[in-house]
Amino acid sequence: MLTGLYRSTAGTANVFGHDIVDDIDEVRKMMGVCPQHDVLFDLLTPEEHLEMFYEFKGADKTNKKQEIERLLEDIGVADKRKNLASTLSGGNKRKLSVAIALCGGSKFVLLDEPTSGLDISARRQLWDLLKEYKKDRIIVLTTHYMDEADILGDRIGVMHEGMVTCLGSSMFLKNKFGVGYIMTLEKKLAEDNDKIMPYLIARLGTDVLQVSEIATEMTIQIPNKYTVNFKDFFDTFDEDLDSLDIQSYGISVTTLEQVFLKIGTLADPSEVFQQDDVTIKGGKTTTRGGRGKKVLKGLLSPRISESEENSDAMASDSDGRAASKKEKQSTDKASSSAQSAQNADSNSEMADLEEQKDSEIETKKPPINPLENLVFGKGEPTKNRVLDENGKPFSL
Repeated sequence: MLTGLYRSTAGTANVFGHDIVDDIDEVRKMMGVCPQHDVLFDLLTPEEHLEMFYEFKGADKTNKKQEIERLLEDIGVADKRKNLASTLSGGNKRKLSVAIALCGGSKFVLLDEPTSGLDISARRQLWDLLKEYKKDRIIVLTTHYMDEADILGDRIGVMHEGMVTCLGSSMFLKNKFGVGYIMTLEKKLAEDNDKIMPYLIARLGTDVLQVSEIATEMTIQIPNKYTVNFKDFFDTFDEDLDSLDIQSYGISVTTLEQVFLKIGTLADPSEVFQQDDVTIKGGKTTTRGGRGKKVLKGLLSPRISESEENSDAMASDSDGRAASKKEKQSTDKASSSAQSAQNADSNSEMADLEEQKDSEIETKKPPINPLENLVFGKGEPTKNRVLDENGKPFSL
């Protein structure tokens, strides 16, 4: 919907002051898109691709050749500039798709999993490219690689069950959902060490937790609230390593992958808040100024009401059929026990009941769709016609 391929059913977005619903043509002049799957022309070369999309975007041609040359060099396909796209490897096709999104001075760039299918070396190269090219641009990137989000993202949003549950910098998310710091100790001996935990608790705090102790390796979890004590602690800790029978140690912060997994296990992820002045909570997006709009509840309420009405109608219909069935059974018993002289009247009553039942079923048929027999095109308006916004018959 941000690219204009699908029209939004509700809501809108502004890109550099242009509305994507009413002014999508202006948005596209500054937009670059890299879809999840490569959309390339097999009979064109990488250089021809960039030249063509440069023209599509209507960019200034003054620096056209220099920009294309630079992009080919930066993505690492300069030596294949004259090769057909059909002969490129999957990784080079992906790089070319990213270059197409960036060319022409695009200020608003959408990248859908741009590094999928790339090896580690090529992925690192593309990360460096994006970090260099993000200046004076807005780049929206989706990914399943947490290290990629950590390295490239100035602000990171996490989606859970179709909703954005949190949004903020990498450090904000780690402080909000992280377990703190993980200290890994290498002991001199394989036996259990009963000196370390009392030492850490006394100098850091009672919430220090021992995660594991296997052979000569010991893992300790230190909450974020104790970081204020780190400076004084490590000065003395380095001097006490020998007395604690510790060979060496290392400490690391919570990874973004651990944050992602924790958010996925939250009982109610919609209670998570954003870093700045926007709150995402309970299906609503609100600001401190109170100008937010209800998103999910407003869309679901009509559907819930309609579902309840349909359920009531089905229940009523079921009760009516059950009553009709009982009435028919009682009539059958009465007719079988009646005298033969009354059989004709009884059969007549049965026929009336059947006719009444058929009439009820007929009235319960769904209404005919007035759009079924529409004829689109020029000519005389049909009985069932559709009018456009000017009140004239719709035509293709």
